Amino acid sequence: MPRALVIPGIQDTPEDWDDLQHQLGNDLILIHSKRPSFDKRFRSNPDEWLQTLDTHYLQQAQEHDCDILIAHSFGSRIAIDTLLQTSNLKGGILVAPGKNGVNVPPAEDGRSLTEMMMKPITYAMGPDVYERFLSRHESQGEQSEAKNRMRTELGLIKNGPPLSHFLDQLNGTSLLVIRAPQDPWDIKELDDLHSESIAISTIQDADHYPHVSRTQEVTYHVRAWMKDVGLLIDASIIASTHTTDAQAITQA
Repeated sequence: MPRALVIPGIQDTPEDWDDLQHQLGNDLILIHSKRPSFDKRFRSNPDEWLQTLDTHYLQQAQEHDCDILIAHSFGSRIAIDTLLQTSNLKGGILVAPGKNGVNVPPAEDGRSLTEMMMKPITYAMGPDVYERFLSRHESQGEQSEAKNRMRTELGLIKNGPPLSHFLDQLNGTSLLVIRAPQDPWDIKELDDLHSESIAISTIQDADHYPHVSRTQEVTYHVRAWMKDVGLLIDASIIASTHTTDAQAITQA
């Protein structure tokens, strides 16, 4: 069965992907790998941290014999770097890749840095889902290493080239980009992207974590793309995907 290496975004947790894994069943097995340790030297040399991530996830994709990559937000940059370094992968899925120019929010009394980051970009989650989401992200994100890593990765997004710069280098690699236009971090330039090998799927009224808040819609798009690239043979499987609101799913 196909295997996908998960490349997380800033402060993501493996549990963020549990519902998507449940929906996909055995059609796609999500492989999680612990992030490399973040050394304080990376704060002054963020490009070294980027190279560390590139090397780590390339090794993990090879060791776990993965077919594709699935990345979220900041992880999209790492996924593209990894795809450029190997021909053994059949493609990748980028979920809500983040735009340039995202800043660390100012501190506010009574609210954690994690909550300040997450609140504006998780508005589509129901109260119970958000409460569980915030709890696990705070338990990880309020550690000093995680905070330093977050600031470093936000700086790489803010100061680095736009995603389109990397997409142009893929040279025919099959790619699915799942975006949410209402997401404050959405890359609007994707509207102008035209490539035979890159499919852009749009989920309306979703936030920066559509795999958490709009799992069924994401599952639909992932399965459809897997069929297109030959990873999902039985077309009836797509038809049996849990019922979704047709108005919430549009194919760009």
